[in-house]
Amino acid sequence: MSYYKGFEVDDRLYGVIRHMNGVEKYRDDLHKQQVAWDYLSVLGQLAKLDTELSQTRKEFTQLTGTLLNQLGLELLNKSVRQYAFKAQVAINIMIRNLFERTADIGFIATDDDVCAYLKQLESDPDSEVLNEKRQYLLDRFEQYVAKYSVYHNIILLDTQGNVVLQLDQHNPVTQSKDPLIMESLHTENAYVENFRYSDLLPNEQNSLIYSYRVVSPEDGHALGVICLCFKFKNECDGIFAGLLSDDQLAIVTLLNKEGKVIASSSDKVALNARFKPELSQDYSVVNYEGVEYFCCTRQTDGFQGYHGSGWLGFVMVPLRKIFGQQSNVAIDLPAALLDSVMQGALFNAEIKNIPVSASQIQRELNRLVWNGNVQQATDKSSSDAVVSKVLLSEIKHTGVLTKHIFENSIADIQKTVIASVLQGSMNMAALAIDIMDRNLYERANDCRWWALTTTFRSLMSKQALQTQDVGEIQSVLHYINSLYTVYGNIIVFDTQGRVIAVSNPQEQSLQGQVLTEPWVRKALALRSAQDYVVSDFVTTPLYNALPSYIYAAAIHAIEDEKVLGGIGIVFDAAPQFLAMLQDVLPHGKLDREQEVQLDYSFAVYTDADKSVIASTHKRFSAGDLLDISDDFFALTHGQSMCKVVTFHHKNYAVGCSKSAGYREYKGTADHYQQEVFAFVLIYLGEETQAVQQPASLKPVYVQHSMHNSIYNLQLATFYVGNNWLALSANQVASAIQVDTHLPISGGEQDIVAGYLMYRGNSLALVHTSMLLGGAKPVNQKITEVVVVKIDSEYIGLVVDALGEMMDVAMEQIRPVGTEISAYNQIVKSLVLSSSQNPQEPMLQIIDVEQLSYCLQETAEA
Repeated sequence: MSYYKGFEVDDRLYGVIRHMNGVEKYRDDLHKQQVAWDYLSVLGQLAKLDTELSQTRKEFTQLTGTLLNQLGLELLNKSVRQYAFKAQVAINIMIRNLFERTADIGFIATDDDVCAYLKQLESDPDSEVLNEKRQYLLDRFEQYVAKYSVYHNIILLDTQGNVVLQLDQHNPVTQSKDPLIMESLHTENAYVENFRYSDLLPNEQNSLIYSYRVVSPEDGHALGVICLCFKFKNECDGIFAGLLSDDQLAIVTLLNKEGKVIASSSDKVALNARFKPELSQDYSVVNYEGVEYFCCTRQTDGFQGYHGSGWLGFVMVPLRKIFGQQSNVAIDLPAALLDSVMQGALFNAEIKNIPVSASQIQRELNRLVWNGNVQQATDKSSSDAVVSKVLLSEIKHTGVLTKHIFENSIADIQKTVIASVLQGSMNMAALAIDIMDRNLYERANDCRWWALTTTFRSLMSKQALQTQDVGEIQSVLHYINSLYTVYGNIIVFDTQGRVIAVSNPQEQSLQGQVLTEPWVRKALALRSAQDYVVSDFVTTPLYNALPSYIYAAAIHAIEDEKVLGGIGIVFDAAPQFLAMLQDVLPHGKLDREQEVQLDYSFAVYTDADKSVIASTHKRFSAGDLLDISDDFFALTHGQSMCKVVTFHHKNYAVGCSKSAGYREYKGTADHYQQEVFAFVLIYLGEETQAVQQPASLKPVYVQHSMHNSIYNLQLATFYVGNNWLALSANQVASAIQVDTHLPISGGEQDIVAGYLMYRGNSLALVHTSMLLGGAKPVNQKITEVVVVKIDSEYIGLVVDALGEMMDVAMEQIRPVGTEISAYNQIVKSLVLSSSQNPQEPMLQIIDVEQLSYCLQETAEA
């Protein structure tokens, strides 16, 4: 722990708490209250008023420290969650994207046309056939980039580094000495990845290039090297824009493993700037170019074993501004729901205890003022009576101000915590839908590109396929599926929908069967290599009678574009969607409260009809209905929202985001449009029944119509259940606090709750509720007792709360009716009120003689 301006705070706050204006404001306000209590304590002693404030002041100081510490921690945690999430998403999304590229290079390096062109170049570089193949291959490269729009160039080299073909005719390179050429020719890995300057792209400072050797299918000797040039800056800009759409302060960067900036969302942080990332801490403070930044660094979680080149997500926010941001999430919960959430797993024990401690301090202050007023009312001879009365009024006023500050600060903590979790749920939902869109973008690309495979097109142009032809098609499908493992099966079929070959050896029985699902007919009707179709997300025999998407494209003849059949790729939906949803839920090192939250939190994909596509919750399977608020399904494309809802008797922070597509996939020009929603539900606790606060515990003010009456009766009031009761002030000794469950003796009719010592004598504590005609309380925790003087003896009345001291005119007092006195024998009179609200309780005055009589009768019985 560290000290900050006289208060003990968590070490994590050291260095940042001075920038938390909200904490500073409450610290100043509470310090003023501390000074006020010290001042009032001294005045109380001078006025000989028996109002000892030392314990209250001590508890006040302790609570102030706890409150400021928790407020600071929650502001810090909110910022860490927000910006660590952005850092994590930045690197994870990039790594997911690059994982797909490692499969692309492996497949295109074995492309028939690429191999044929390099073989022709090797055997007869000056032939006319080579020129024809060259143009055909350029067309193929253009079609490839039209589908996989994440690439801006494809470069083909011979084994000596000579550029023999490239898509970008404006790239001024004809020969390269880049070491990646030799590495690609000799590596034992499935791909080569390089991010640095390369003479292959001399106009770029750094280039991300995936390369691999092209070998002869006959004898396996190397023919050359093919390079896929990734749109690195373009992809970074897209990721950064999505992360910063609602944030004008943050700067998102990617660092290489040496800490050098390789991509930045702002020109305030230059490329190649160096940082020392702190992976062991959840945040760090860095001084860069004379500005202090709050920084979060995260390394990739990896994707299917791929971790890239050790890059890091690094987010920077100006420290002096970070804690002054207004939340974009509005918190306006009904009181009952807020109380229910407060009791749940979202808030730690320290935060939950703050309102309890504040309430305890307020009760102590109320008792202190109450007893002071009783003392002042019964000690008429005191020359300090006027001073005492003024002082008590000031203590009460200061207590109200203190209560107000506590309530506001507690509310701010609650709002900070809830807003943070709500924002997190919405961010996670947006990430979940983004991951889905990006993943399915690749599926739309795959089916269209594989439909252009020369082996398929040439063999399917034959009048009749031989067994050897089918085997060759199947061999290509097996190879594709070994690289792209997200598919349950890849199927090639003819113009009748009859299955020619499959990639999955366990699905060989499909060969020869005719496919009748609607997507087959639609695929065979496609006339462009850019077009594709997607099945509805429904159960299909092609996926073990489970629901999935099947992406399909037509296979066209090379010469005349005649439709020869089609290819359908069966997405392995169940594990893939589950993995996407699991990836967005929080994980890693969690405290106990977070673990409870995570145990009951879950994520879901649905369609526009609320039908579940996938879920991490075992209760919701594909095809089930997610019966949640219609508000979420009114979102527009790419829009997100969050709110607290009660769902299946549990409270959740629910974030929802609607699909916006990725690049051209589901874009405005794409004929394929399906509304998909991602939900993330963060568990906040069990639904609890709203506890109706007794009217007696609400502040009640009786409006007297006394005009110029003389006030000659002073009443000390208190509450028992829904009853508002009073005793004449001179009949009350004091109010005392009892902090325990007292031992209960006797049976159900025993009116005595227990005993304690008071002024050297045993004091019986009486269940006041039973004197009022109620039943004996069960397991009542006694905290407040009003000590009544009856002659020379004392009796303790167990009450729920203390009320006001009131001066009442005699003409306002009326005897009770017989209907009340029949069951409530200790109340003999009422105080009239001018209020027209029948729900407000009447002030009932207890008759001490009748109280004594009832207790004596009970004792004798």
